[in-house]
Amino acid sequence: MKDEKYVIGLTGGIGTGKSMVLEHIKNEYNGFVIEADKIGHEIFEYNSKTYNKVLQAFGTEILSVTDNKPYIDRKKLGQIVFNNKEKLELLNSITHHDIYHKINELINTCDKDLIVIEAAILPDTPLVTLCDTLWYIYADKETRITRLLKYRDISREKALKIMANQPDEERFKNVCQVVIDNSYDKETTFKQIKEHLPGGSLWAN
Repeated sequence: MKDEKYVIGLTGGIGTGKSMVLEHIKNEYNGFVIEADKIGHEIFEYNSKTYNKVLQAFGTEILSVTDNKPYIDRKKLGQIVFNNKEKLELLNSITHHDIYHKINELINTCDKDLIVIEAAILPDTPLVTLCDTLWYIYADKETRITRLLKYRDISREKALKIMANQPDEERFKNVCQVVIDNSYDKETTFKQIKEHLPGGSLWAN
């Protein structure tokens, strides 16, 4: 399996433990991890192509200034597209295209055989075409809430609200080829990862 690149598309809701899975694949299997949200921040850098396209589409009201330098304020932008399907689709049409091309470039230029693309709404983006398989990281509701209360220091009510606003879990699970149940201890999760990697331990460092 190591004669060509193998790309896993990884998704899952908040509190399911995606970061732990990514870290394990990176450390134990020499995986190259690409987080779409971080790429999304990078392409918004001042005067980039994406910056200028978004600014043209939404106007200067989305800008804030720090150190005398303007930047796209994602909070302001979020308020504009929240509950406005047309504007959200416009934003996605710009950002998804640019994120796709940046990630495709990273895949083609990296020197690793195993690559993981993590994105919260990956099945609804063009990124699926870059992936050999889609993995859904699952954890039961109470486990997710417990993690959010512990690691995000938020209330149970806020945790439930965030979870309710995320993509439909069953729909995403159904379009993914692999479901990793991360409701239990790390060893159980790590065993599942090994079982679902083609070649299993062949990837191990």
